[in-house]
Amino acid sequence: MVSVLVGIFLLGSPCSGGIPIPPPPYIPKCPEEDILAVTAYIEQGTPNLLHLTLTFAAATPATGQVLFIIVTRLQGSMEVVVNTYQYGGPPKTTYTLTATLLDGGNVDIALYAMVGTAATERAPDTGFLRITSLSAGAPNRFTDYESVGGVVMPTNTFMALAPYLAMIGLFATAAVAVKKRRN
Repeated sequence: MVSVLVGIFLLGSPCSGGIPIPPPPYIPKCPEEDILAVTAYIEQGTPNLLHLTLTFAAATPATGQVLFIIVTRLQGSMEVVVNTYQYGGPPKTTYTLTATLLDGGNVDIALYAMVGTAATERAPDTGFLRITSLSAGAPNRFTDYESVGGVVMPTNTFMALAPYLAMIGLFATAAVAVKKRRN
């Protein structure tokens, strides 16, 4: 799980060192830092553990770069850093992380991903993700497919088949023309 991470730093607040919470705007500059999906659940115990799985749009980090992931939570009206993760190993699209929670119950979190220090992705773009699940079998699931651009539309079957129908029509017309020419 977390053993593949190069460094793990437990932070009590953004001011206690390590990587501070990046300022907005939160727009990924490349697919390697675009968080597409997050699954999460809380394992109750002493202490409680927050289990996260992040899926990126592309394998990250690129060779020679470092991926930083920051996990924050909403405490009252403040955003507080729970954990930061640093990974410089071979690129992959899915990361599984565990963060320690000192209290129980639901938690509102935000996740930041940075390749280097210049550009940033925040999941979600606004607000926080509310984690309520206490089961690995039924974790909370969050997706964000908007940040890579485009819109999701239903499949138009005719438009998908149109090139093939056009080719069939051309072949049929050519076959009729060849047959008439021979007669």
